[in-house]
Amino acid sequence: MATATCQLSEDQFLCSICLDVFTDPVTLPCGHTFCKKCIDQHWRFDAAFKCPYCKQVYDAKPEVRVNVFIAEMAAQFRQSQISATHGATAQRAAHSEEIFCDFCADPKTRALKSCLVCLASFCESHLEPHLNMAILKRHKLVEPQRSREEETPQRPDAEIQELIAMRQHTIQQLRQFMELNNKDANSEIAKSAQAFTALKDCVERDLDILIQEITRKKKTTEDKAKQYIVALEREISELKRGARNTKDWANVSIPRPTYEGIAVRAMAQLDEKLAQQMSMAFFAELERVQKEKVYVMLDPEKVHPKSGSQSNTKGSADNKPVCKCVLASQTFSSGKFYFEVDVKSRSKWTVGLARELHVNREVALSPQNAYWIICMRDKNEWYAGSEPSVRLSLKSKPEKVGVFVDYEDGLVSFYDVNKAAPLYTFTGCDFPLRIHPFFSPCQNNGVQLHTTPESSCILQ
Repeated sequence: MATATCQLSEDQFLCSICLDVFTDPVTLPCGHTFCKKCIDQHWRFDAAFKCPYCKQVYDAKPEVRVNVFIAEMAAQFRQSQISATHGATAQRAAHSEEIFCDFCADPKTRALKSCLVCLASFCESHLEPHLNMAILKRHKLVEPQRSREEETPQRPDAEIQELIAMRQHTIQQLRQFMELNNKDANSEIAKSAQAFTALKDCVERDLDILIQEITRKKKTTEDKAKQYIVALEREISELKRGARNTKDWANVSIPRPTYEGIAVRAMAQLDEKLAQQMSMAFFAELERVQKEKVYVMLDPEKVHPKSGSQSNTKGSADNKPVCKCVLASQTFSSGKFYFEVDVKSRSKWTVGLARELHVNREVALSPQNAYWIICMRDKNEWYAGSEPSVRLSLKSKPEKVGVFVDYEDGLVSFYDVNKAAPLYTFTGCDFPLRIHPFFSPCQNNGVQLHTTPESSCILQ
């Protein structure tokens, strides 16, 4: 068996997803084999359960188990490779071993790069800051290698001084970053305090006016009652002295003041004033996110149905309209960005973000399926895509929708641009590696896309 194993090539034991020797190999019904972790992760981000190699699609997630035979063969092959390099030098042996990310919790993920400045190894996920943050882009990245001090040769003084200088420069940059971060936070606190103080002052002023009006009514009634009391006491004195010409007080009454509706009217006036204050705050917020504006181009290769396709007709057999769905050509994997979509001429629309168009079954447009959208249906009904969907209460029909995304903060906010009014915000979003702006000018049944034979609304 060992001889037969050595005659097999490495390609026969490589997973086509991670391009490494199989670990816990599982075989799909179509006969193709992958690492269990690789296929599970692939299906987690893929709305369709299909084979990554032959693209065969399964209606439901196939039940897969570790292929014991291939696992044993892969283990023997891996052992044969280790045995073949047993006589290499200690340095080569160290490089041939698997290097794992120093920051992953168990189970550890294989390292993609090692940093000579941080003296640590990083997987693809934890390497992201080194690729995007200006402070860390200066660091020297190399192929994964161990950093044990006993295996590190003594560095010359010049190299040590260079490494020290680099670290001191990084510390200085981090301190500058902290100072700017502190300045930004204090500025935001001051602006927020000013806005809330203005709202508080407005409420207190209107409350004072309300109290004064109620007090005025009360005083007017009390003054009239006091006048009657003085007059009555005077006549009592006159009657005691024998006076006969007195006033008839039998039908004297004082109407009680009416307070019904006074507080409601005051709150209605206050609501108008607060709305003005809120509108000013929303305009300022919109102006701030618009500084991250990008111009989005729709990708003709990422539209469905495409021109000339069978589904690109005026209607399906049951007269249901064809639904166009399209992604932007740009992809985003970090930072902040903002784009706008003109929906004034659309009676039905869906706007937001998506990972990709490749589903072949009914799918909910929700964050669980890597969609972050809002949509308008018939009769001016607006919804945010979620499970279950969230109905939005809008005072007017938006003509232009703005979408702001903070990738690192996991935030997607939608705005009515002309009204400078917030529509809906997704928070705590777990974005995939890349996301596209997404648009569909059709109803989508609210927040679902269908691929059943009865419907033409298809994403693929």
